[in-house]
Amino acid sequence: MQPVPSLEAIERFLADLATESGVDAVSEAKRHRLRRAPEDAVVIAEGEDIVAVAIAAPHRQGDGSEIWELETAVRRDMQFSAFEGSVLRAGLASVPTGAPVTVWTSRTTSSDALADLGFSPRRTLAYMVVELPLRSGDVGVQDVRRFTWADTEALVAINARAFANHREAAALDVEEFRSLTKEPWFSPEGIVVAPAEGPISGFCWTKVHDNGDGEIYRIAVDPDRHGHGLGRRLTVGGFAHLAGVPGVVRGALWVDLANTIAVDLYDRMGMVKHRTNTEYERS
Repeated sequence: MQPVPSLEAIERFLADLATESGVDAVSEAKRHRLRRAPEDAVVIAEGEDIVAVAIAAPHRQGDGSEIWELETAVRRDMQFSAFEGSVLRAGLASVPTGAPVTVWTSRTTSSDALADLGFSPRRTLAYMVVELPLRSGDVGVQDVRRFTWADTEALVAINARAFANHREAAALDVEEFRSLTKEPWFSPEGIVVAPAEGPISGFCWTKVHDNGDGEIYRIAVDPDRHGHGLGRRLTVGGFAHLAGVPGVVRGALWVDLANTIAVDLYDRMGMVKHRTNTEYERS
């Protein structure tokens, strides 16, 4: 019987793919799921060599239901539609029977296989980047401060209101937040909140990648505070923090292309679209 690859072997496979392509093989949410439940990952190997991994994770919704999301990572020489389809089918089989599921991918070969499986695009995110420090004329960091642990419950509450209709982000609760703080990339200094005095109305949570990207991992503003420029101040504050981190050469974030207000804001800040990732659901 072929031995089951260890968590270390799976993570090494994903890291090698990221080094080769310059792009994370799977999202942070799926890496978090992998570390918490490595036995649930689908691993395809040839002998001792991993050639593909599929990771599915549930996201709890406001009504108590769950939506599962699947991502796959495939070795470059195996990225053709027939094999991608096999990996997808194996990954989909790991999802509880009858559970709603969507699939994220940025690979054309995977997109073709998804079409054959009856999936169609639902939405597309763009990864936007900018050189740091920001060079725009309005980059002053105003009315923001660093996160403290006393802000935890307020941050989670703002996240819930800001992402009430968001399938992935809405599930964040205090328990999951504390779990994420144990991830190797987490730094409390990497979270900026606003305003600087009194109850907070928004936050900008950053992380640093090995490739030199300083990413705004999540940014949220209380819906009651929209239209007050808080989103821009938090974005600038997040990038100002990242610009001071050794090894960070550019800022980055993911944005839903349907969110034209946010896309326009980032365009004005000098950000450019670098790549995209698309969510697919059954037609």
